[in-house]
Amino acid sequence: MIEFVSYTCGHCAHFTAQGEPALELALLMPGKMALEVRPVIRNAIDLTVSLLAACGDPAGFKDRHRAFMLSQDEWLGKARNAPQSQQAIWARGDKAARMNAASALGLGKMLTTRGQSAGEVNACLMDDAAAQKLVENGRADYAEFAVSGTPSFALDGTLLDQVHSWDALYPVLSARFAAPAETTPGAPG
Repeated sequence: MIEFVSYTCGHCAHFTAQGEPALELALLMPGKMALEVRPVIRNAIDLTVSLLAACGDPAGFKDRHRAFMLSQDEWLGKARNAPQSQQAIWARGDKAARMNAASALGLGKMLTTRGQSAGEVNACLMDDAAAQKLVENGRADYAEFAVSGTPSFALDGTLLDQVHSWDALYPVLSARFAAPAETTPGAPG
């Protein structure tokens, strides 16, 4: 399954808190399903956080992703309350803007307190090729799936229509991964 998320989307943060733990226990840990998280870049802050979520060992992505989503109220609140002049700098999305946003919003510090070096975090923020690839991948995802909102989900290569929450996704996954009904030998049916 592919989960399309925007790090600045409140519904995405809610899904991370409500749905991802259940997915982990019921489907991911037992190996019934794999989950790929793909960022939808709606703005320059999304780009900054997406670069940081991908920064470092790929095995740590899930933990970084959850950390950013579960603390979204804090750092996104800072972004919303920042002066317009500050927001205008961040909206540029260039290296300096990404560095500035990560510092002002405490995003880089979230990773350094988890053991990543400041040098590694800064290198990720300064990586224009990685930033461009995120934007291009988002365009390709839109061309393939026409993701109209976040979170969105694709299962078996097909975007799930009108499924943007755990409440909407749960019945789809329950039907897809339901245990086959047991039949008693000799019983009708």
